[in-house]
Amino acid sequence: MESSLEEMCIDLKKIPNDSRRAVKFIVDTLICTIYPLLSRISDQLHCQTKDVSDEHFAQTRNIYTLCADQIKKCIITLLDIIKIEYQHAVCLQESRQFTTERLCWCLQKVVSIEQLLKKTPADVDSSNEFISISTMYFVNWIDQTLDILGKLTNIISRNEFKKMEDLSNEWKQELINCVCSLHTSVDELLLSAMTLCKHCLPADQFVVKARCQVVLRETKALLSELIEGDTDTVQASEETLKLPINPFHINVRITVLKDVLYALETNTNTALLALVVHCFGQDVPPVDILKKHFAASSSKSKSCLCIDTEECAVVKDFDLYNERLLQIGSFAISCSSDQKRILNLRSGLASLEALDPHLVPAVMLSPVSHHSCLLTAIWSQEMMLIRDSVFLIVDPAAFADKARQMMHQTLLEITRENNYDNIKICSVINIGCVLCEFFDVYDKLEPDALVCREQLTPLLKDLQKDVLNQINNLTFNASTTTRAFNSTVSIVKPQSNGITKNVLNLPINIGTSKRVWNITVNSSVETASNMTQPSEVNTLERINDLDLLESKLSDLKSGQVETNL
Repeated sequence: MESSLEEMCIDLKKIPNDSRRAVKFIVDTLICTIYPLLSRISDQLHCQTKDVSDEHFAQTRNIYTLCADQIKKCIITLLDIIKIEYQHAVCLQESRQFTTERLCWCLQKVVSIEQLLKKTPADVDSSNEFISISTMYFVNWIDQTLDILGKLTNIISRNEFKKMEDLSNEWKQELINCVCSLHTSVDELLLSAMTLCKHCLPADQFVVKARCQVVLRETKALLSELIEGDTDTVQASEETLKLPINPFHINVRITVLKDVLYALETNTNTALLALVVHCFGQDVPPVDILKKHFAASSSKSKSCLCIDTEECAVVKDFDLYNERLLQIGSFAISCSSDQKRILNLRSGLASLEALDPHLVPAVMLSPVSHHSCLLTAIWSQEMMLIRDSVFLIVDPAAFADKARQMMHQTLLEITRENNYDNIKICSVINIGCVLCEFFDVYDKLEPDALVCREQLTPLLKDLQKDVLNQINNLTFNASTTTRAFNSTVSIVKPQSNGITKNVLNLPINIGTSKRVWNITVNSSVETASNMTQPSEVNTLERINDLDLLESKLSDLKSGQVETNL
């Protein structure tokens, strides 16, 4: 099997240049080699459900489904490449190499899974890479830590160990194991929380970090009631146990630690919700900003002064966005039990990881080449897949509440400063728009999931109308140059005493009817004619619609299947 796999990978790297022959080659490989391999492993997985432990079987199945989904995407990408080559009479060797290498890697993993399934349960190595992949995220570590604290409470409450020496030794060993497990679990919990904190919005980083410090302090206080010496260096053992124990003091410490863990979970959930609103509420995708930056750098008028890509601010922002997507997706996976959504998230994140070493260099070299356009299109598609899956996992009431809070806070800042801030005004509009898009996803993919759908529909229409009214407060100047493809809309503060300030240019793709702030723009629409009337509703009053939306969504909490994110 290994030799045939190597031969197949070599053949995939030698796909014919002729488009028709290439398509036939890909289809033949799919039908004659790839599909039989996947079917064979699928049958083996169904037959071995009773022979392998649940944890190991679940891990193996998850990796198989992920690889199978990635293989499907690679085949589709290869066909897209052949289509572009045929239409433009070019040979995209870089695109072919990127896709075939990714496809071969997935096929190697699939073959390894088949070899693993042929082994007996006794021969399965627990350190095998397929069954040792960690699926524990922040939420899972929180739950495990709380379970350990509950077990610790039961252990210290037992009295029968005092009657016999054998029971006393058994009790000590249980206590030692529990303390060691608590130490490990809290360490992993804080590591996950600080990783999330690193990628959260600046306003939330301080709160999450402070909560982590409180958890660490209370954990040390609890361990100091159980272990003699420095809890950072001294391991739990029979010699280091602080005996006799004081159950009352320990129970108080456990209760306090549980409370601060709940507080950390609450603040982390809130920070992740804010990150979801921020990341998916951007009117211009980060990959488009990246392309425009290097397109401008290649022109004579502008140039990127950063020799190293690590020093480029635009590249840093793009990398940060990808890291935030990873944190959001991983957090959402731990909050869902829907295997389809989990697969979509894992596959989307895996695709972004595969793109990571290729996309930025390709855009730097030629922002408008077929290869870079293909990679950016894949990135955009995977990002939207992640967004839709996250939206279907996030609790709608919590999401609407967080959007309302962020919008309200920004409006208060605008009012307090008593100064026109174009960026903040656009931020308010984008938050309202992402809220509409959130429920659009539900309406398209899960129309029956919202029990208050009939009540929500008019509220969302009002919210959409308010977003449009907010834009009506601004004066729109639309440039009709190259209207068939792109148009530039400038949002300008109304003139006061002949002075105009703060102009923000936003691209609108006319050819594809791109939705900007939930406005469908096409060539037949008179953009400027209907968007210059002032609104009769005060900006701060519009937040009341979100308050009403939040109250209606509160009924969803009791019937929502998904865990709050």
